[in-house]
Amino acid sequence: MKKVFLCLLSVLAIALAGAACKKSSGDLCNTKSKCEKEETPSAEKVKECQEVLDDKDCGAQARAMMECMIEKETCTPEGKTDNEAAMSACGEQFGKYMECMSKKMESQKPAENP
Repeated sequence: MKKVFLCLLSVLAIALAGAACKKSSGDLCNTKSKCEKEETPSAEKVKECQEVLDDKDCGAQARAMMECMIEKETCTPEGKTDNEAAMSACGEQFGKYMECMSKKMESQKPAENP
């Protein structure tokens, strides 16, 4: 679960470094932030973002969460993304993504021997 959460934080950082609506995963992961001090994501982070969005099990939930966070992105006075505000504004989408990832992890656990 820790790995899922760390992956989610990476996706969140990438999502909030962009601003897009209903674009392909490549476009969504490569778009520019509204906040002037946010850095452009590295090629590695963009690839990771695309893999999350293209995931057959939870990609739709990840996309909904990212689109919400991008749409509701606000900037701090320092010109950085206000991650706390974005998470608060998109709590429902975040919850659905985490629920999907939890179910996916559960289904991938090896069966216990009696």
